[in-house]
Amino acid sequence: MNDNYGEDILTILNKKRFIKQWINGKYKEKSISIYGSDGIGKSYLSEYILKDFVVIKIDIESCKKLHCLEDYLKLSLYKKSITMMFDKDTRTKALIFDDLKYIHTNDKILFKQIVDFSKKQCNFPVIYIFENTINKNFKIIYKHCFPINLTLQTFHIKTLLNKYYNVKDINIDELIKKSSSNFHSIKIN
Repeated sequence: MNDNYGEDILTILNKKRFIKQWINGKYKEKSISIYGSDGIGKSYLSEYILKDFVVIKIDIESCKKLHCLEDYLKLSLYKKSITMMFDKDTRTKALIFDDLKYIHTNDKILFKQIVDFSKKQCNFPVIYIFENTINKNFKIIYKHCFPINLTLQTFHIKTLLNKYYNVKDINIDELIKKSSSNFHSIKIN
């Protein structure tokens, strides 16, 4: 994918201006939550939004090795390296909590730490990614964030497929239906 893909998604969602404001400092007010169905591009969109930051990601892999979120953040997010102290072009760090549904299901302790963290005000950009706001814990995170519901209509998916994927000899409607509008499945099929 290229940067235009992320721009196209933000245009479809009518969020380009908001994201620019958020990146330019509005992130100090609230984090962002991106939610939507599996494979719709939530992780890609979060990485695109934070492309100019040094991103620290808490995800599925974190469940295997992370014991204390606060300790990990002290070491990776808050600590400045020697090169950062002398580099005037140092990029700000940002944080992505990806696939909170998986973390919630597989590591209750880490998930509780993330929920507690979501209640704090941050001086750096934070994005939370999950499927929906049905669970009460996801609602807690959601209410502390600027929400972005990543939902694409079939027309938008067709437009993106025609622009960024090689689908010339493929029945796109059938592909989208067969893949349940999941871009991971669309790539495989």
